[in-house]
Parts: sequence; structure tokens; C-alpha cells
Amino acid sequence: MWHLLTKEQDYFWARAALVAAKQRQLALKAGAPGDRGLGRRGSAHAYNVKSLRNSDKAVAENAERAYELMLRHWRPRGPKRRTDRRSK
Repeated sequence: MWHLLTKEQDYFWARAALVAAKQRQLALKAGAPGDRGLGRRGSAHAYNVKSLRNSDKAVAENAERAYELMLRHWRPRGPKRRTDRRSK
């Protein structure tokens, strides 16, 4: 979380349709006007279409597998050592 906040980046593995649906629900609860009856679809519409939702889920599952593979091959490194050794 610290990296996401300090670098002001979105979560790389997030599901776009799910995030849009959650943001729209929050906006409606905060008092944003509803768009029903206006004949247009919002950014959260993809979450209501099962085929789009399933394809979004498949992308997230592939990303999760890639993330697990990356963690399996990750090797921790210690702190960087100073190359200039000064004598006291």
C-alpha cells in the first residue's frame, strides 16, 4: 500500500469493471445524481454484463498466476553496501 500511495499509482492487478462498479456505488451514496432513464451506460456497466465480467475475471486470474510466479522466483536482497569505505 505504501508504494501505491507514495507513487500515486493504481493497483496493477485490479479488475477494471469491478473497480468502476464500486466507485459508482460510492458516488451514488455520496449524493451523485443517478443516470437511470437517460439512455446511456456508465463506466460500471461492464460489471453487469456476464460475458464482460467473466473476461475481466479471467484477466485477473491470469495476472494472479503471473504474480504468484514472480513471487516464487523472487530472491530477497540485503541493503546496498557502500563502495567508498572511509577510514576514521
